[in-house]
Amino acid sequence: MATILKKSFLISFFLLLAGSPSVFGCECSARNDFEVELALSKAVFVGEVVDMDNARPDAIVTFRADKIWKGEKSETVAVKTNNQGKACGFVFAKGERYLVYAYNDGGSLRTSICTRTVPAGYAVDDLRKLDDTSWSPTVNGLRARLIVLPSDKPESPFCRIFIEMRNLSNVMGQKRIRFNPDRLDLQVTDVINGKALARANGPYDGGIPRWEPTLLPVVGTIKFQISFPGLGYRTTDTSIVDMGPMKSWVIPVEGDYMLAGKLTIAAEKGDHPYIDWSGTLDLPPVRIPNIK
Repeated sequence: MATILKKSFLISFFLLLAGSPSVFGCECSARNDFEVELALSKAVFVGEVVDMDNARPDAIVTFRADKIWKGEKSETVAVKTNNQGKACGFVFAKGERYLVYAYNDGGSLRTSICTRTVPAGYAVDDLRKLDDTSWSPTVNGLRARLIVLPSDKPESPFCRIFIEMRNLSNVMGQKRIRFNPDRLDLQVTDVINGKALARANGPYDGGIPRWEPTLLPVVGTIKFQISFPGLGYRTTDTSIVDMGPMKSWVIPVEGDYMLAGKLTIAAEKGDHPYIDWSGTLDLPPVRIPNIK
């Protein structure tokens, strides 16, 4: 019994250290709420610690990522944390799983006890919120989200923009959606100050595809690309969101930017009351990848 009590005390003490904003002289301001922490983080993922290099002043912790909500998609993610108690370092344990919020630190990822990083078993609320953040609220049985990926062509700065739609209605039959990128009102904003980035004005020679109504099966999901670049660019441009003439943004090399928007499809005379979808979806912000 004494051994069990001692082990329980040590576990509780470890969790207290990992979760406290003031440990060993470390001083943190109050933790950010979920929305602010998510916006400011360079990477957010859940994963198991598979390797640890406890060198000073920084420990380098390598995770096998189970799921990544923000940051580069990779099987493993390396994160730094201070290895000196007075500098707010987070105490990780090999073989344990964590929800990690990491910020940009000179090109590397770093976390601390001042973030919302926590053992995965204590992150139920945040994990639930993360699974919902990228999706719009459901409207008339439909929800959607934007997906922004880097270019799949060497030397090309053009991001690939997708939209994903999910039919959540309880009505049997398909949903017919008159999607067209012209019905998207998009905006690029700075993560730190929320300031809107000005649109690019330059030569444009891209084609515009023809859009037919999209059919979405019951409890089905569909994802497709909605960006078809044609904007002229400079050799110094590293990341561009190109959604057509007068809907393009050249992303500055410094800083972090998000893409968000609204999809509005108006009802038309003759619409089927259940099959033809109309309404406005608020598409939550997603980070724009930028090769620096």
